[in-house]
Amino acid sequence: SGWQELTEAFNRFWAQRASASIKEYVSVIQFSYNARTTIKMQKLQGQPPVLKFKSGGTKFLPPIEEASALIQAHGPASGYTAVVVFMSDGRADDASMAAQRLSHLASTHLNSFACFSVGFGSNASRTLESMAFCNGTHASANYRSADVGSLGEIFEAISISIAPGRL
Repeated sequence: SGWQELTEAFNRFWAQRASASIKEYVSVIQFSYNARTTIKMQKLQGQPPVLKFKSGGTKFLPPIEEASALIQAHGPASGYTAVVVFMSDGRADDASMAAQRLSHLASTHLNSFACFSVGFGSNASRTLESMAFCNGTHASANYRSADVGSLGEIFEAISISIAPGRL
């Protein structure tokens, strides 16, 4: 299933990032029509946490607002580079507002912020491309489209891209 593939890709991403020699923290925001932070500023080490599925409609702005609040509280002002990996398998009527919010984060935090967006499956929207940013500006190279079976490879490529000095 798509959810199983996502959790496997997340676990692979976690293992790859946890093996890095630098201290990293992760927050996970899961969303449908609303957003919920299921992991908040957890040190990226050891076994990955278990993600639980919850279905529903798709809105992009609530999770971006939640991420923005986390970035304000724990991001560049606290000495961390904020990296958002935003993935969805659906379309949302608020995608342009979410992209505007990400654009504001990018222009505010410049090289201390990046957003990678991933459209997963046949219902994923190309509007996710408008939500990819790096170095203060839109970066379509940070957008990936994943077919069923390729999500793990996409997350691995993103993990390599966020290596220190590569943003």
